[in-house]
Amino acid sequence: MTTQACTRQTCRVLIIDDHDSLRRNLSALLEDENFVVFEAESGEQALTLLEQQELDVAIVDMRLPGISGAEFIEQAAARYPALRFIVHTGSVDFVLSENNRALGISETDVL
Repeated sequence: MTTQACTRQTCRVLIIDDHDSLRRNLSALLEDENFVVFEAESGEQALTLLEQQELDVAIVDMRLPGISGAEFIEQAAARYPALRFIVHTGSVDFVLSENNRALGISETDVL
């Protein structure tokens, strides 16, 4: 993985959300802004995609079927240290796990 900052034309974004409409709408918005976008509906599917594609940023829903978004972040960060994360959740009560905080994720990374 590259450690350089990506630009819109080169930034490869992975959107992980089990809600098709949310994932597709966010994908369309980012593609309209010239980002290269990949989609996954589960953490497991996203980990498989990471084995096949070099990606820069993952936008991660915290409530996923199978492994949670927090678990996905832990596993992905261990395997792909250059990957950056944006947490996306509809929960107003969401609290970052200590493991995610230890990876450098803070409240400013939560949407």
